[in-house]
Amino acid sequence: MNKKTTKKKQSWDIRKVILTGIVVLVIVLIASLVMKGCSVNHKSPRSIVEDLLKSEYKNKESRAISCYLPDTQNSAEVKNIVKERIKYFKAINGQKLQVDRCQSIWQNKDYAYMVIMYSVELQNKRVYPGFDAFMVKNKNGKYYIMPPNTLDDKLKSQIVKSYQDLTKKDEYIKYLEKYKEFITKNPNYEEEISAKMKKIKDEK
Repeated sequence: MNKKTTKKKQSWDIRKVILTGIVVLVIVLIASLVMKGCSVNHKSPRSIVEDLLKSEYKNKESRAISCYLPDTQNSAEVKNIVKERIKYFKAINGQKLQVDRCQSIWQNKDYAYMVIMYSVELQNKRVYPGFDAFMVKNKNGKYYIMPPNTLDDKLKSQIVKSYQDLTKKDEYIKYLEKYKEFITKNPNYEEEISAKMKKIKDEK
């Protein structure tokens, strides 16, 4: 093999190494972006509550469970809560979920009591107004949902007080008005949803 041929081969080998390196880098970047998109957002009380609701609505059980405190994620209580809430959204069979308001009504450096008001678009252009409340814990700078059995008496008392204060606020009064209007137009709605939930089997 002459020197000219050898130089060409070496040049091609170098280009192969560079191209291979670029391909590997692209694959790693894509994988990291995919993993980032799949992970739960624990950055704030609001983000974790919204993530939980959207995960349940989209029937993403494992993702919803990961919103809870790490040492409770394997508990029967958390798994049952998530399964029942997913069943509920399946029974509703909504076309679209929209978060209208998500905010803390009480918060300190360790905890936040969050309320979330949302709308679910149903068939026949009906809109169901939903409401949920969660206690969130700050654990090493990340926020997690607390299941009911982890709440101590002090937190339970705070929930009662905060909820009583909330009922006097305009946003909650407007939510109740929307809910009452919906139920007036759909008087058997809750009973129908309960019946549908009983027919839905847990998906493994």
